[in-house]
Amino acid sequence: MYAVAHAESNFNVNLVKKNFAHDAKGHVRHDDHGNSIIRSVDYGVMQVNSGNINAGPVKDANGNKFVIRDDVKSDWKANARAGVALLAPAYHLAELEQGPGATVDDHAQQAYSQYNSGKERQRERYLNEKSDGMPKNDADRNFLQRYGETPDKKK
Repeated sequence: MYAVAHAESNFNVNLVKKNFAHDAKGHVRHDDHGNSIIRSVDYGVMQVNSGNINAGPVKDANGNKFVIRDDVKSDWKANARAGVALLAPAYHLAELEQGPGATVDDHAQQAYSQYNSGKERQRERYLNEKSDGMPKNDADRNFLQRYGETPDKKK
């Protein structure tokens, strides 16, 4: 019980990741004043993208419609609810598209590609591989490496 309470008290609800605009060569773009141009921001444990805030109705885990609001920036429960509302449809789509022969790992990779990109049409992004067989996209590669390091994968 102490471990749970300790973990909860140390939980950082203010996780923020800025997504910078890049030029064709991959360099961060700057405005006329030399400031980095921020394309979007991801908030909280579910890294809910700023483009999803006030973007229209989504459905929570119980099927209730709601609009993602600014509270996802500071309220972990709102952040988790929004994250599930955005991630669950991507996972269900992966299950339907990949069929019964696919694994939960396959579903997770496709769902992550869609969730991370924010675009349904990017759901197969993880299939583009480098010569070592790992995904070309940095985020997909990082997800696969970290997902592969979970305790159940080390058995």
